[in-house]
Amino acid sequence: MIRRLLCFYMVVMVSVTAAGLDAKLVSVEIDVVLRPDGKADIFYEMEWVAAAGEMHAFYFEGAGGRPVFNLDLCYADLPGNRRVALDIEDLGGDRYDVVLAGGEGFSGRAYYLLNYGADLGLYGNVGITESTDYGELFYFDWAPVDWEYDLDHRTVRVIFPITVDGSEVSPAYMDDLGFLTEPYVNEQYLIEYYGTAGEDGNYYLSIRLHQEYVPARSPMRIQFYLPSSVMKIELTQGAASSDGSSRVAAPPPGALSAVISPVVLILVTVLFAFLYYRKHRRFAAAVEMIEGIKWAGDNWVPPKLVVGSYQVPGKVAEDLHPAEAALLLEMPLSLLAAMMIDALEAQSIIRKISLSPLKIEILSAEKAKHEIEERFLRCFDPGGLVLSGLLSDFFEELIKELQEKIWDCDLDATKKHYRDLLESQRDAGRPGSSEEPSGRSTLYYPYYYYSHPWYFYSHHREYASQIGLPRELSGGYQDFMSSSSCFQGCYSPPAALTGGVNACYSACHNACHSACHSACHSAC
Repeated sequence: MIRRLLCFYMVVMVSVTAAGLDAKLVSVEIDVVLRPDGKADIFYEMEWVAAAGEMHAFYFEGAGGRPVFNLDLCYADLPGNRRVALDIEDLGGDRYDVVLAGGEGFSGRAYYLLNYGADLGLYGNVGITESTDYGELFYFDWAPVDWEYDLDHRTVRVIFPITVDGSEVSPAYMDDLGFLTEPYVNEQYLIEYYGTAGEDGNYYLSIRLHQEYVPARSPMRIQFYLPSSVMKIELTQGAASSDGSSRVAAPPPGALSAVISPVVLILVTVLFAFLYYRKHRRFAAAVEMIEGIKWAGDNWVPPKLVVGSYQVPGKVAEDLHPAEAALLLEMPLSLLAAMMIDALEAQSIIRKISLSPLKIEILSAEKAKHEIEERFLRCFDPGGLVLSGLLSDFFEELIKELQEKIWDCDLDATKKHYRDLLESQRDAGRPGSSEEPSGRSTLYYPYYYYSHPWYFYSHHREYASQIGLPRELSGGYQDFMSSSSCFQGCYSPPAALTGGVNACYSACHNACHSACHSACHSAC
């Protein structure tokens, strides 16, 4: 219990990176997306104001356990509608240096998003306990980080892998469900229950806890319970269990509080509406700056390319390489690799020796015509055999670069543009074709070689099983991101397997993938 309580006392400090810096954290909103295995995907949205000087970094300390940061969803939206990636360095002692990438800094108001996975079951923040009055219960006992600043507000949203009928959740439903809280939770926080829409078409039970005018260093411990039959949980090895052997505490008799009454709920709802209205009137300038942005934590994010709501209707990402276009069009990675090999063979750069095992012969010492193609060729050893670790790195980097290119684009329009482009040139580069690539533009030129392979493999996906790549590279984007080989630290509810919720991506590269391959890269 003591070790669990230690994670409730947490600190985040601004790193003073310029003389005279006057920076303040204004508000914090946190989403905790629970999984039945005790893990959670956690999002922090932070509103910072640098009133004087230029802010470059801050320390994030006391996240509890060992967070696995998802760097693809760690960024800052700066004044001028600039989105900048974040570099996060582990300083030890549960302390992380969060730095704007590329030496960037800002004055004025900025919005940061941090996303990481955490094993709440391992550290006793979730688990199963026994109550004399209520029987076997699932418990949630967690707190967000504390701050050294007075906050205008702090909000925590907890999203369960429990489906509900719609966006509205009644007090009667929560009562029937058997939802219980500690008395202080109802006393200290405004509470709201609702359904969060998932992109799989389902709604998921969610609880929002809100505080206004939070004094500096104030903890926000959250405790609630559900019958274990409602919230089924199977903790990973070494996590808390119901036998009390590993950081499990039964709720004290009489300490549980039933769902608040309908009258109180109505008053709370009215108060929520008033506070929400006042907040948006007060921060009108900030809202105008990021109007149209939909924070990734508000909904379950599908395990596809993450596209922010900066999307400009009709805007198409320009100059995508055919490999990026194929990735955008959700071609399986093994077929994408085969497509690139066929295109490079058509350019007389390589010769394909076999598909299984995947083997090529380099025919020319000259570099490939495009940097993406050159990086792809570096994934093969001198004997022409593919190096799966380097190929995994290649696909990770390709996905990351594509996301950076399409983050503000109309995804549907961009897909249609490149599908039409590939379809219209499907016979170009085909053996025996009379067309020549001479005179074509820089954008158009690579599609001469890629369009026919793309068309062929798109209509013959059965070839994926014939290409000798590791299992984690044999599927598409979703399979690659959730594979246990390179992404064992992923934190997503099971619905991610069917496209319902957020799947992780290169966060785990920092944890195990990078450590494994750094030795390999050095040796090479």
